[in-house]
Amino acid sequence: MSTDVPSAGSADPATDNDPSLSIEDRVAASEAASSGDGKKMWGRGRQRIAHPAAWPWRWIFPLVTLAAALAVPVLSGIATKAVLDSTSGVQATEITDPNAEGFVALVSPTESFLALHVDDGDVLVGASLLTLKGSEDVGGTVVVFPAEFLTTPAGVESPEPIHLSYTDGGAERVVDGIARTLGTRPQSSFEVIPPSLWYSLMTPVEGFEYSIIDDLSFTSADGSVTRIPAGAAEVGEEEVLIVSSALGNEPGIARATRIERLWKAWIQAIKSSQVEDPVGPGSSTLKTFIERIAGGTSVVQGIPAEPFRVDGTSKPLYVGLPAEIDELRNTIIPFILPIEPGAAPVVEIVNGTGDISQNDSAIDTVVRAGGLLSVVGNAQIFGVSTSRVHYYNADDLAFVEDLSERLGGVEVRFFDVEESTVDVVVTLGSDYLSE
Repeated sequence: MSTDVPSAGSADPATDNDPSLSIEDRVAASEAASSGDGKKMWGRGRQRIAHPAAWPWRWIFPLVTLAAALAVPVLSGIATKAVLDSTSGVQATEITDPNAEGFVALVSPTESFLALHVDDGDVLVGASLLTLKGSEDVGGTVVVFPAEFLTTPAGVESPEPIHLSYTDGGAERVVDGIARTLGTRPQSSFEVIPPSLWYSLMTPVEGFEYSIIDDLSFTSADGSVTRIPAGAAEVGEEEVLIVSSALGNEPGIARATRIERLWKAWIQAIKSSQVEDPVGPGSSTLKTFIERIAGGTSVVQGIPAEPFRVDGTSKPLYVGLPAEIDELRNTIIPFILPIEPGAAPVVEIVNGTGDISQNDSAIDTVVRAGGLLSVVGNAQIFGVSTSRVHYYNADDLAFVEDLSERLGGVEVRFFDVEESTVDVVVTLGSDYLSE
């Protein structure tokens, strides 16, 4: 993480000693300064010199060797401190105060989990993406995908509904298709949830009601048929749970809407329950997500999509709306888990102002620009005056220029390094406070 990049040929001692610069910057400036026309310290020729008797060195040399040996730990400590003070990568410091100079925090991907709903016949009838607000906060979002939602998993030439992805390629294919639609993978992966597991999770608060749009008929594994009329339905029997409707029983949008309503009613039942453990056993990951979402502000919604009919008469499939999906992802999954390495530039934010409240807007800007935020920290010494964006990979120029404009037209500089833990560094200076 570097806060400045010296211009070519800079020999300004003030620049060399600027504490906001990285070690690489200061070394580069020093090398530039030493390339001038200073007096030569050594000539090319050598002259033989007569030496006095060598016997004193029998005593001096061992002493020098001993001194050098004793100096190794000291020099090692100095070198270690220099590395820790470097801002070219993630710092390994013990600073815990986020307001302190030199503080560094690694950014973890937003916690997310994909639940795949299947019926008794192991047919996919929908999916729900659960995301949490933060590692310590409660509350979160549930986004419902209808079984007829179109995605394009890796290796598939044309879009296919996720229920067909499940039938032809299994759960991993569904997850890959949804991940590519969202531009991020679920941080906590996924799980296939059959009706029996849903019932186990809902049992502590069973008896709550949710509404059904159309009359439904359910065929159980033993062949028995249960008919449920439209209107309020009480969740108390496995046949009326979230995944009991087979694909042919109701339109896709009606099923997805019913699933949304059931999520809302279930979360509300958990919130108002006096039961000590309102979410039953069965899936530790899903149980944890549900408990944390129900513990705070929660939102349940469908994935932004519009209907699409193949021949004008068939039941509609659903095509995602890219702009709205991107907006939703940036809101509920600000810190993404890339689908593939290098899919997005890795970004670090360095606050040089001392006012860490400025980080929020910068983080939001990086996320909306499509960057993968990896590190957020403070400069080694506050008081940086000029905001800037510098980058290490020439291929990221278009991203950097767009990010610079989003940040208010801050300065852009390129720093040519072979290896770096990040691709782009955003430094916030005092001029950013006035934006």
